[in-house]
Amino acid sequence: MPILKVTGLSKSFTVAGNPQPVLQNLNLEIEQGEILMLLGPSGSGKSSLLNLLAGVDQPDSGQISILNQNITALNEAGRTRFRREHIGVVYQFFNLIPTLTVMENILLPLSLNGRLAERMQAEQQLALMGLADKQDRFPEQLSGGEQQRVAICRALVHKPALLLADEPTGSLDNDTADQVLALMLEKIRQEQMTLIMVTHSDALIEHADRVLRLHRGVLEQVA
Repeated sequence: MPILKVTGLSKSFTVAGNPQPVLQNLNLEIEQGEILMLLGPSGSGKSSLLNLLAGVDQPDSGQISILNQNITALNEAGRTRFRREHIGVVYQFFNLIPTLTVMENILLPLSLNGRLAERMQAEQQLALMGLADKQDRFPEQLSGGEQQRVAICRALVHKPALLLADEPTGSLDNDTADQVLALMLEKIRQEQMTLIMVTHSDALIEHADRVLRLHRGVLEQVA
C-alpha cells in the first residue's frame, strides 16, 4: 500500500483578478522508502506541490492521503499536528531560528510533539552530520553548509515517514552540496523514510528511484 496517494489534485492562484492554474488534476502514488526527484523550471508549481503535501496549503480540488490519512479533510490545526508527527520539511534557505542554538533548533520538533526527553536522537543526528561540537552555537556562527546540515537534522530528528526537500542544496557550492546530500540520503535509507526532493539539478537523478518532471501543472515521467 502506498505511503502517499494524490488523486485529482488541482491548485490555482489569483493574479490581477484572474485565476492562474498551477497544478492540474495531478495523480501520484509513492511507496514507503521510495526516493523521488521532482524536476521542473522555476514557476512550474514544484514548491506549491510540496506545500500541499505538507498540509501548509489546501488544494482547490482533489485529495492527499498520507499513511491512510486524508489530510485535505483536516482543518488547519489537524494538518499542523499531522505534519509535526509524520512529515519533515527541508527548505533551500535553512529557516533556522536565529535566537536558538543548534541543539535548540533541532529539538524544536520533539518539543512540539511532547517528546523532548528524546534528546539523544538529536545528539546522534548531530554526530552523523559532523556537528557534534557545534550544538551550543547559534546559526550566524555557522557556515552555509553547516546551517543546512542543522536544518536536515531538525527535519529528520522525529523520524518522519515522509521527508519533503525543496532544493535543499540549491544555495550551497558543489562540494558542500554533495557532502550534505550524501549525509541526508544515508540517514533516509537507514530509517526507510520516503523522500520527495525538488531540484533543478539533473545530476541528482542518479540518487532517485523515480524521476518526475512538473510541466505546465502536469506530472511527466522522466525515469
